[in-house]
Amino acid sequence: MASRANSKPIVYVVFRINYGKNSTRFEGFINRMKNGNFLPDAEYRCIALSDLIYSIDKNGIAAIYNADGSEVLHDASFVYFKSWEKMPEKASAVAIYLQAKGIPFEDHHIVYAGHTKLPQMFRLWADNIRVIPTITSKQLPSDGLIVEKIGPAPYIVKTASGEKGNDNYLCHSYEDIQKIESFEDKQWLIQPYIKNNGDYRIWVYGYEVYGGIYRQASGDSHLNNTSKGGTSTFNATEDLDEDIIRIARRAAKAVENSVAGVDILPANDGGYYVLEVNQGSQIVTGHERDKKMAAFGQYIESRLHSSYKRIKQPTRLAIIGRHVRVNIPEFKVRDILAKVDTGAYQSALHASNIKEITLPDGSKALEFVMLDGHERADGKSKKCIAHEYDIVNVTNTSGVPEARYRIKTAISLGGRMMKTPITLTDRSDMMSPLLLGRRFLRGRYLVNVELSRSAYEETL
Repeated sequence: MASRANSKPIVYVVFRINYGKNSTRFEGFINRMKNGNFLPDAEYRCIALSDLIYSIDKNGIAAIYNADGSEVLHDASFVYFKSWEKMPEKASAVAIYLQAKGIPFEDHHIVYAGHTKLPQMFRLWADNIRVIPTITSKQLPSDGLIVEKIGPAPYIVKTASGEKGNDNYLCHSYEDIQKIESFEDKQWLIQPYIKNNGDYRIWVYGYEVYGGIYRQASGDSHLNNTSKGGTSTFNATEDLDEDIIRIARRAAKAVENSVAGVDILPANDGGYYVLEVNQGSQIVTGHERDKKMAAFGQYIESRLHSSYKRIKQPTRLAIIGRHVRVNIPEFKVRDILAKVDTGAYQSALHASNIKEITLPDGSKALEFVMLDGHERADGKSKKCIAHEYDIVNVTNTSGVPEARYRIKTAISLGGRMMKTPITLTDRSDMMSPLLLGRRFLRGRYLVNVELSRSAYEETL
């Protein structure tokens, strides 16, 4: 993020294409906002996704450049994606880069918009997984920039959406790259060619390794792909190097492909590069298909058993700050300020006049007044009746055990509704009338403490 003393914050606005200074689909958008005095005092810059060059260099450093070779986004204070929908792969790579750098941007769902080699490469880099140095662009970068970032020829040049070794070229010079027909019609990845004796395709099912094959090119081909004539040797899990197993699992998790074929290339220094994480990969086709089908069947069987055993599968967690606004639909109460507390197991709600009552049908219920007397819940207090309740022992903030009534009701947060237990207690001297503990958070949310100040200020 920008940190230069006495400098203005820098805001980037991202568009798909550079339509010029006067277009509201590029610099004209910023100009109108500034002329109307609707923008705060900051430095504003427009960039176009179609112009960007993406790089992960030979030192493992990621950067993004404009078409003229000038670096962008590294100095951003905030980034707004104005138009990107028709270029999700490029936008996703930018969003992943910003997220890894800790640069705030909107909107965060862009992170998950792309699935080709370009955003995948940045996902692997962001998870500190070793990838081959790469520079990628729809326009051919200058010879000088390519040599500076990834080194001298020979190069492997392949498309971001290519598969089975298609659109994959070995180029012995910059001039060879220039000879590729229709270069500017596709997104290309340029990488140094690493001489090798073969690579691994590791079968990862449910983020666990079930074996794999070692592939070797045939004849003069530089491609180890079996679809391009390469040969293969089966490797059971117990025969694989422990580092390969660990890297394959990490790579699959980094790109969130739980069923994948992870391609791994031994490096000259004894380590490994991750070439690609193929979604699904070949299961009922290709080499060693009987072994792959048997392994995949074993995985499906384990998933079926895990469902009965209630083993939770990996999920994508939403990110929240230390303070949020929630609704409690059952009691028709909206917009309650809640404090997120990972140090507390139980959730707790401010309530008074708590007592058990007998309903006309003879059943028991819990009656209480919610939020009454709390300074941050004025106008929201009301008498409530809960049918699901019990009594639990809770250690309060002073470390003293106490018995509390606990109800079970749904909480609505950010469009998601979850039923959860909540203890009832006097929180009149607490900042928030509602506390959300680990039991509510686990498996659903990650807490980003950096969001705490802004989230709190929005409630004032």
